[in-house]
Amino acid sequence: MHFDFPSLHQVPQLRFLWRQAFGDGEEFLDAFFSLCFSPKRSRCVLRDGEVVSALYWFNFTCRDQKMAYLYAVATREDWRHQGLCRALLEDTRQVLQAQGYSAALLCPENESLARMYAGQGYLPVCKIAEVTRSAGECPVSLRKVSPEEYASLRQRLLPAGGAQPEESFFMLLARDAELLAGEDFLLAARQQDDTLFAAELLGNREAAPGILAALSCREGTFRMPGCTKDFAMFLPLIPGTQAPAYFGLALD
Repeated sequence: MHFDFPSLHQVPQLRFLWRQAFGDGEEFLDAFFSLCFSPKRSRCVLRDGEVVSALYWFNFTCRDQKMAYLYAVATREDWRHQGLCRALLEDTRQVLQAQGYSAALLCPENESLARMYAGQGYLPVCKIAEVTRSAGECPVSLRKVSPEEYASLRQRLLPAGGAQPEESFFMLLARDAELLAGEDFLLAARQQDDTLFAAELLGNREAAPGILAALSCREGTFRMPGCTKDFAMFLPLIPGTQAPAYFGLALD
């Protein structure tokens, strides 16, 4: 077993592993590997030169400290249940510490994974609220914004102690969600028929019914800063590092 940063010629193996683990299509994978992938922000486990486990990270900043958001942690089907993910997470922890990161964050997909990450020292943090609203009678004014503008506006609307990702994260987010702004709010949302899922609503949360009316949606679920549900898990890499007060955005 060998840990390393993947090379560009191993991208087909990484794509195979991602498809097998998460089921994403070629269009998404094309977008990820063209817009976001960096061998310097990835680690993998190699067996006889073949990628059998991998993970990636985006850079986030919080309180002027650099943090890593780990995602797409996966092991090939024929190599599962051998502790490779745990070993890869420990290897990545050491790499991030050596590179001066203050902390690592991730968002577990289920309770089983949350228990595994807890065994690696990760703690639940960054509570959010997820609320369901029905459309109101008065639509609000909405406009589409670019990933660059979303990033800029988000920085202004973040709660104190909130975490902000690098720009490439918003470029990938825009492949899966509409980025919208109103007079006093910011929204990243996916619409299916007359139902909306807002991966993030920042600013005026009372705008939700008017947003639904503007998008001709009957109902929607909005994820926003709150105190009802743990959203992320946090591992300090420098003693005394505080967890973000709000994380809120993940690849899900």
